[in-house]
Parts: sequence; structure tokens; C-alpha cells
Amino acid sequence: MKRTLFALLALVALAAAPASAQIFGLPTDAYGVSDQISAVSTDVAIYVKYIGTNATTSTVTVDAATGNPTFTVAGGVDPTVNPVTGGAGVCGNNPGVIDTNDGDCNTMGEVIDLINASANWIAWPGAVLRSDLSTNVLITLAATPAQNGIGLLKDTAVALNVTVDVRNVPHTQVGNYFVGSPGSPYGLNPDAQKERQYMLIDASENVTCGGGAIGTFDVLGVRQIARPKVIKAAGASLPAVSYTEVVRTIWSQAGAACTNTGTLAATPLLTAPGERLLVRVNSTVALTVPQLLATAIVYRGVAIP
Repeated sequence: MKRTLFALLALVALAAAPASAQIFGLPTDAYGVSDQISAVSTDVAIYVKYIGTNATTSTVTVDAATGNPTFTVAGGVDPTVNPVTGGAGVCGNNPGVIDTNDGDCNTMGEVIDLINASANWIAWPGAVLRSDLSTNVLITLAATPAQNGIGLLKDTAVALNVTVDVRNVPHTQVGNYFVGSPGSPYGLNPDAQKERQYMLIDASENVTCGGGAIGTFDVLGVRQIARPKVIKAAGASLPAVSYTEVVRTIWSQAGAACTNTGTLAATPLLTAPGERLLVRVNSTVALTVPQLLATAIVYRGVAIP
């Protein structure tokens, strides 16, 4: 009965969606997913996991004043993150610390690349794009163990957006982005959304902000392909790009006035096979009470052309 319902929903989606949207092949399985943001600074910017061999506690701290993350192993800063030689590093001159004010690390993609350049750590984007600014965007975090993976949250007042990462686990959990285990090489899942396609069936927002109206209410299809992990030696050269990204705007509409509810005008909407589904509220003023909800159906076993 459930499969029949999903099939009927898919037919309705094809009739209602833009002509360019289509489901490739017959889904072998489907299930519903939903996620919401109901408070400031609760959407994850970067997922981080310690993958080194030291058995003692390894932590990540985010400084309150700068938003700079610090990586420690066994109580001391980890020099494999932003390795410094001759007094100079890639992103600031302090080993174990990423200076997000540095021009080489002022986007989320650059910060993630530098983390992935360490043999001890691995990182993957959450509800961010590679081009999103990173300067003082990470929210304050006390030293937190990262052996099982943690999410570094965004400071909503600085990021000026709230984004839901709609997927098959809650947005605070790492999911299947990291592969490997102790004793075998860790790496990024090269294609974490392989053979998946999302159909957004509902999205709504209710936002209070510093005045006026919010910016846009966007539905994004994001194709991300991870590259093999490349360790960076000490020196001033930039780290290797750890993942590539292509962003497609599936739908965008002007946001509602602050304190009013906005509902996406066009649903259902389809991602292309292999794309992540991000639903985002943008703003030019601080968002103070963001409410963002998205519900979708995920089709698995979908052929990627």
C-alpha cells in the first residue's frame, strides 16, 4: 500500500513539476524525511571527526571572539591542522588553529579543505555551501570530544541564513559522509547521495528579524563529489581541494515580511539524482526567531545519468 502511495505521489510530482524535472528509472525504495530549525544557531555548518591514532581525548573548541576553531590531541594543540613552519601557516600562524579571518580560509570550503589536509581529522559540509563566508561564523563551542564526530554550528546572526539539510538522519548527526574505521583508511564518502533523489513536498518558514523583510526562500540541489584525502605537509602552500560542488537553484521566491509565515509557492519539487536537498532562508538583517521546516520523499536506487 505504501509503495502504491509513493508511486501515485511521484506521478503527481511529474505532472506538477517543471518540464525539466524527471525521475530517472523506477525507484527501488522510498521513504519520508523531514527536518526543522526552530532556534538560532542550531543548523550545522561543518561535520568534524577525529580519525587519528591517539587513544586519549581529542577535542574541538570554537573561540567566542573570533569564531576560529582549535583542534587538540591529548590536551595539546594539533600541529597537523594548519601546520606552521618558519613562523608561517596557511590560515594564521598558530598551529592547530584555523584563522577564519585569513583570506585563504574565509569561506567554508577553504576551512573544510584545511581540516581534511590533516592526517588526524576529517570534515564535511553541513547546511552550508563552499562559497559561504566563514569569518566568525562558527558559534562558540567549549572543548568537545570529536572521536565520534560532532557538528560545528553556525552563528545565525553572522551567517544571515538558516538552512535545513534534508536527509535521512537528523541534521545534528554525521550520517554517511565519512567512511573507514580504526585500522583502515578513513576518507570522505566520494558520493554520499549516490542513487538518491529527493522530492520536496512541503516547506515553510516563520521568521522574526531585525526589521523589514527577509531575503529569499530558496530550494537548492547541491551535487558534491569528494576527492581522495591528501595530507598537507608543513609550509605555506594551500591544501588540496577535498570536495567539489555544483549548486543548482531549483526554486526561489521573495521572503515574507518578518514575523509572518511564508510557504513555498511551488511544491512538489525534485532534485536531480545525486543532489543534496538544502532549503534556505536568506536575510540581510539578523534573524532572531527562525522557524524553518521541510518535508520530502527520498527515492533510493535511482540511476544517475
